[in-house]
Amino acid sequence: MTHESLPGSLARTPSAPRAFISLSQKRDPRPTMLRTMLQAKLHRVRVTQADLDYEGSCGIDEALLDASGLREFQYIELYNVNNGERFSTYIIKAPSGSGEISLNGAAARKAMVGDLLIICAYTAYSEAELENYAPVVVLVDEHNVPRLKPPLRAAS
Repeated sequence: MTHESLPGSLARTPSAPRAFISLSQKRDPRPTMLRTMLQAKLHRVRVTQADLDYEGSCGIDEALLDASGLREFQYIELYNVNNGERFSTYIIKAPSGSGEISLNGAAARKAMVGDLLIICAYTAYSEAELENYAPVVVLVDEHNVPRLKPPLRAAS
């Protein structure tokens, strides 16, 4: 089969210029590595509601979502300080200023109202993104209100 018999885009004419890649444009043959790191955490929030008959999820006061950068429907991991349970679910938005931390569905079996939780979200970062990386750590008062000072940023 000659190049004249190849379909249009596959045909190469002898006069067509060839593309050259300079050394600076060469791709790194190594695969890009992503590291899963802590994106944000709500530290020692208090469970205010547990509803076994709800479909599932964790309700979080919108003010805490804003302070942490977490989003509704985002995957989260929860660590119960009182009983050592570790479990995962997703976020639903609770009214801003309510102080609500609600566990719904099966998650309601993992904590009691009044228990302290650490709620974490993790994200994959490239090496370049890690150069300026710092997770957001939000501390709260006894009513799940973010402390008056800005959220702490962990040392990088």
